[in-house]
Order: sequence, then C-alpha cells, then structure tokens
Amino acid sequence: MNQHKDKAWAILPESARQLVKEDYKVFSEAVTKSIDTSGIESQEQLCAIPASQHVSMAAQCTEVTRPFILKDLDGDIILAYYPNRISQSLAETANKDFKKIMRRQFSGNLEPPQNDLSHRDIDPKKLTERYGDRNFGTIRCACWFEEGKPTTTEDGVPLINRDMCNGSTAFDRHTRLIQVLSPIKGVISDVFAAASPVKWRNLVNSCSRLEKYVPSTQCLFRQQTHAAWSSFSLVVNLPTLIHMDNKDAQRGLTGMCSVGSPCGMWLVIFSAGLKFRLNPEDLVLFNSARLPHFIHRTESGKQHAVVSFFNHERVLAWVSEKHENRRKAAQRTTELARE
Repeated sequence: MNQHKDKAWAILPESARQLVKEDYKVFSEAVTKSIDTSGIESQEQLCAIPASQHVSMAAQCTEVTRPFILKDLDGDIILAYYPNRISQSLAETANKDFKKIMRRQFSGNLEPPQNDLSHRDIDPKKLTERYGDRNFGTIRCACWFEEGKPTTTEDGVPLINRDMCNGSTAFDRHTRLIQVLSPIKGVISDVFAAASPVKWRNLVNSCSRLEKYVPSTQCLFRQQTHAAWSSFSLVVNLPTLIHMDNKDAQRGLTGMCSVGSPCGMWLVIFSAGLKFRLNPEDLVLFNSARLPHFIHRTESGKQHAVVSFFNHERVLAWVSEKHENRRKAAQRTTELARE
C-alpha cells in the first residue's frame, strides 16, 4: 500500500504532499465500518419511497461528526468523511463570494430540474413563496454525452453541458462560479488523495487526458491543478430525496460539501444507518453511484446549497478508450520504424 500511495502522490509538490500525509494519518485512525452493498434497493424501489418518510428515515440514523471511513465487504472505500477540514476562513470567503455571485449572476435565473429522480415531487409554488421566483434549482458545470448521441471514440465526443454554452453571458456566469468554487474543490481533492490515493490518481490522469482530448473542457478546470473531477452540480434551495446517481463513476468517489450559511444539513446514507453533518467546514467523499443517499435539513426556511464534484462513467470510459487507442497507435508506429 505504501508503494502505491507514494507513487500516486508523486505528482504533488512537497508542501501539498505533506498536507495529504497528515490527512492520511487522520483517516488511518478514523472509525471504520463495512457494509454489504449487494442487497441495496434499486433506483425504482428508492423512488417509490414518499417524501413524507424521509424525516423518519433520517431520525433512525446515527449522527456522525468525527472522521469516518465506510468500506464494502471487499475492503473498497466507498465513503470518507472529514468534518472541519475546510478552514473557517476559506468557508467564510466561499460563503461571501458564493452569495455575491448568486445575487449578481444567478438570482432569478435558476430552473428546477426536469425528470430528475433526486428532486422528484417538488412543489414549485411552495418553493417560490419561500425563496422567490426562480431562486431554486440546479446549476451544472459538467462534461457529459448529450442524450442519444454516440459514446464511442469513433463516433462521439463528450461536451460541456448546454446550459453553460447558452450564450456568452451564461458562459461567463458559469465560469465565474467555477472560479469561486475552485479553492474548496482543491481541498476536497487533497482529502480524496489521502483517503484513496490510487482512485484519486487514476481520476486525475483521466481529467488531464480529457483536457487534452477535448479542449473545450479546459474551462471546467480553471485555476485547478491535479483535478480529480470534470463536473459539478450545485443544488440551491431544493429538497433532495433518496436516490443513486447511476451515471456517475462506478468506482470513483464524489466530493460533497455545503456552501453558504449553516442550516442543519446532513447527508443521509440510510442503508448504512448513518448521517453525516454537512456544515460549510465539513466534507464527504462517497460512491454516489452505489450508495443511496439524500439530504436532510433540520432548519427549514433558510437558503441552502449543496455542491457535488463528480465524473460521468461514460466520459471516463471514453477517455480510457481514447488513451488506449493512442497508446496502441504509438506502439505500432514504433514497431514499423524498427522494421
């Protein structure tokens, strides 16, 4: 293990490597639990759970406010929780900048998602009365394949999402948000490197190759080095019901935190009987494709937002195929040159 993690961390500068080693030590001493994920409900079964049951489901779960590791029965890390890892000064700066950009750039410009299982059965009228017209919804800065388009390297190419490209004003608005969230993303990425070094390094390599193969995605990595995620989703003033993100990386970890003012927010992993506090200084990494999850709030009425950094499985597969094709082509060229 030591050899693998040292090799994974080798791309980091010495100062960053020391911080990652400190985080690694914290996780090595953290409470660890293993669960069987084979019997977890399907997406259809999860969607049948009414919104009215979520409060009681959250109440049945044990609160976690200390560093924590969750593994599957094969020993694979599927969740790593680190409370108070984001410094108070960074959280306060992010809160200030986030509120400013939301007020100036996104106020009245949000839309609730369509056909999104995680935000099903929302009441737009009630949310409008509470937060104002079009002040609730999702913001995505992501790389994915458009619905129905080819996903092979021969016929298809992943693209940044359409909302980002809907005119120069929209593009400027979204790239400013990327800039605001970059420092927090960097902290969560460092913790990812400590919690699961090999997974982190593999995703860093994939994102680096994605920038090279699809130049338009470079805007997603603004002011970021060693990025482990190509996409993020910001959920603003919306209830999030239990679901799995089936299109996310199957073997990766999604990074999550809250932004803005504290509002008694918890990430609930009901199948593990656990809920993790999500104050602005807290962060969690988890396999969002395998673990059913939802957000529970104990303080209603307050404005709130949750950001998730993730990769799409099909994009990772495309990058891997592209890289392998180029490697084989280079090998053939070398062999022909020797003949």
